[in-house]
Amino acid sequence: MKTIEALVNPFGKLESDSPDNIEPVCEVDDAVRRAINDDPSVVLTPAQINIYLKYLPEKQKEDWFPSKYLSDLVQSSYKNGGYNNFVIDLEQYSPPALFRFISGSKKRPLEIKVIGNVGDAFGISAEYCNFKIEGNGDETFCSGCENCNIEVTGDVGHSSALHAKHCTYKIGGNAGHNFGMYSSNNTFDIKGEVGAQFGEGSKRCTVNIGGDVTSLCGQCSHDSVYHIKGQAGVGVGSGSDKTKFYLGEVEKSDNNNYRCDVLSFKGRKSTFITSNWDSYWELRRQLKPTEHKLKFDYWNWLKRKLK
Repeated sequence: MKTIEALVNPFGKLESDSPDNIEPVCEVDDAVRRAINDDPSVVLTPAQINIYLKYLPEKQKEDWFPSKYLSDLVQSSYKNGGYNNFVIDLEQYSPPALFRFISGSKKRPLEIKVIGNVGDAFGISAEYCNFKIEGNGDETFCSGCENCNIEVTGDVGHSSALHAKHCTYKIGGNAGHNFGMYSSNNTFDIKGEVGAQFGEGSKRCTVNIGGDVTSLCGQCSHDSVYHIKGQAGVGVGSGSDKTKFYLGEVEKSDNNNYRCDVLSFKGRKSTFITSNWDSYWELRRQLKPTEHKLKFDYWNWLKRKLK
C-alpha cells in the first residue's frame, strides 16, 4: 500500500518543467489506477482519496470520469481495506454522477459525508449507504437507492428519490417536483417546500412536510401517511388509496382537472384529516364524488383556539 507522501500528485509528471506551463497530465498515478480497478493489493485510505481530489485537473472537475474514479476509490477502500466514515470535500466543485451504484452491507453500512454541493445523479442506485450532505443536491439525487439513510442540509433538485426502497430521506431545505415518485417503504422528512407530483405512485411511505406543497401531491399513492404543515396544493391525494392525509390549509380550485377527485376510481378509499374549517369545506366540495373519507380534527382545532 502506498503512503500518503507517495501520492503527492496522483496525476503523475507535469507536462513541462517550465514555471510558465505547469499543468498536471490527466493520467492518474499507477497506484490510483490499480485501486480504481479493484486491485486488493493497493488500497487508498480516506486521507489519500482526498489528496486525489486536491490534485484533480481543473478541466476535469465537471466531467463524469473523475466521479467514477472517486466512487471506485471509495468502494475499493471500503471493500478491500476495511475503511469507512469517508469525508469528501467538494467545496470547490460539484461533479455529476458521484457514488452511483456504490454499496455497503447490511451489517456495516458505508458511511459517506460530503462537504459542499453535489451534482446531478448523485448516489443513484446506492445500497446500504448512509449519506450526509452538507450542501445541496441536484436533480435525480439519490434515485433508485435501497436501504439507505440520506441527510441533506440544503435543497434537492427535481426527480430525486425516484423508485427508492426502504430508505430514509431527511431534507433540510426544499425538494423539487417529482420527488419520491414510485418509491416504496420510505420515510421522507422535508422541512421546506416541495414541488408538483410529490410521491406520485408511492407505496407504504411516511411523509412529513414542513412547508407548502404544489399540485397533485400524493397522487395515486397507496397505504401511506402524509403530514403537511403548509398549504396543500390543488389535487392533493387524487387517485390515492388507503392513504391518510393530515392537512393544514388546502388551496381552492375551480379547475376540474386539479381536484382531489381526479383519478379517484371506484374502490379507492383514502382519508383526509384537517383542523382548518375552510380546508374542511373545500375538501368536502372536492371529495363529494369519491369514496374517500373526510374527518375534522376537533382536538387540534381546539388546541389552537386555546393558545
